[in-house]
Amino acid sequence: MKRITIVVLTLITTTLMYSQEDYIKSKWKIKAAKSSHNTTALKGNLKDHKRTDNYQLELSYGLLNYLELGVYGGYSLNNEWIIDETNITYGFNLNLHILPLITKGKLLKFVDAYITANWGANYHKVKPFESKGYYGSGYGYTGTKPIKIGGESYVAEHGIGAGAAIYPFERLGIFAEYVFGTYFFKDNKRFRAGLVYRF
Repeated sequence: MKRITIVVLTLITTTLMYSQEDYIKSKWKIKAAKSSHNTTALKGNLKDHKRTDNYQLELSYGLLNYLELGVYGGYSLNNEWIIDETNITYGFNLNLHILPLITKGKLLKFVDAYITANWGANYHKVKPFESKGYYGSGYGYTGTKPIKIGGESYVAEHGIGAGAAIYPFERLGIFAEYVFGTYFFKDNKRFRAGLVYRF
């Protein structure tokens, strides 16, 4: 309990002491986000893919007062009937912050708007199983003869979009991003939101 109290007090103290003289440059930022993506499992209409939650962590560093470079990693599980699949995402991202280019002052302490781009990969693993006349795997109708489905694969992912954040406590805030690109599985867009902490 004492350790938790010390951590909370430290976060509050550093938040109150935080200076916005350098908005991004030489600053670190941590994001904890939640998004969703397609799985290989099909919905009842046998056309649209079911979706699952993906949880991500991102660490970025300010190279300039308007430019950040970071790395990210994510994880998701899908246990749909006989399907047991795992997705691990990882890569790099670049954020171009708009507000520092057009304004200065206290507004930058509480509001952020940026263009974001990412390049990475998705490690996809499906636990092998036998399928007979089953659509849900995403492989289509397998016929009456059982076939083995499963294995590992790597799929590239990349996208570009926009994001915004609000900092009620200057250091601690909430953010949301909407990106268009190529993602798993046959997904061409991604929305994610979560908490952000800068220091």
